[in-house]
Amino acid sequence: MLRKERRLAKRSAWERVYQQGRSWAHPLVILYTLPVPPPELRFGVAVGRRLGGAVVRNRVKRRLRHILRDLEPRVRPGLYAVVTARAPAATASYAALREGVERLLQRAGALRSHEADTAAYAWPDGGARRSDRAPERRATADSRG
Repeated sequence: MLRKERRLAKRSAWERVYQQGRSWAHPLVILYTLPVPPPELRFGVAVGRRLGGAVVRNRVKRRLRHILRDLEPRVRPGLYAVVTARAPAATASYAALREGVERLLQRAGALRSHEADTAAYAWPDGGARRSDRAPERRATADSRG
C-alpha cells in the first residue's frame, strides 16, 4: 500500500494530471505525468471495469500500488503520476507489470539515474500532450435526443 502522503487523492489533482499532463503507453499500462513543485510526489492507480470482476481489479490495483511503493525511492520529486491498467494487465504476471511500469517511468524521465541525482521531475521530449489526444466526448442535452 502506498503511504497516505504519496497518494493522489483529490479529484482536482487527478483531473489536472489527465487534462494538463502527458502520457506514455505500454501494452499493460498507461502512465500519465504532470510536473509539480518539489518535493511533492504522488501516485494514483486507475483500474477500469473492463479488466474483470472486483477480485481481478483489486489484485491488479494491489500489484500496481506495490510496484509504485518499491520504485518510489528512485522516482524524482515534483511529480504527480497516474498509472492506468489496460485489459492485458488482468492476466499479466507481477514481473511483467513491474517491467512495464518501470519502463514507462524511465521513458517519462521520472526515474533517477543514481542516488545522488536530486533534480526535480521535468518532461523529457516525447509523450503525448493532452492536445494531441482525441477530444473528449461528453453527452450534452442536445446530443441525447
